[in-house]
Amino acid sequence: MKPLLDASGNLKGGTIKIDEVHNLLLETDAIATAQFAMHIDFNAAGGAVLGKTTVADQGNVTFRKQPDGTWVLPSN
Repeated sequence: MKPLLDASGNLKGGTIKIDEVHNLLLETDAIATAQFAMHIDFNAAGGAVLGKTTVADQGNVTFRKQPDGTWVLPSN
């Protein structure tokens, strides 16, 4: 199992891929929202745990503008 662990000792279950970002909306001069579609391709470890090779999902995201003008995705 060691080859399946990252540097922090967490199990690497697969790769997350963002397929599409749509409905991007500037809410204020410092907040923007969007919807996204994504999927996860599970590796052998993730597939063994979940019994699937891939899973698709969608969600919403909120971007915030920092004082230096760059946009970030704040962690919750």
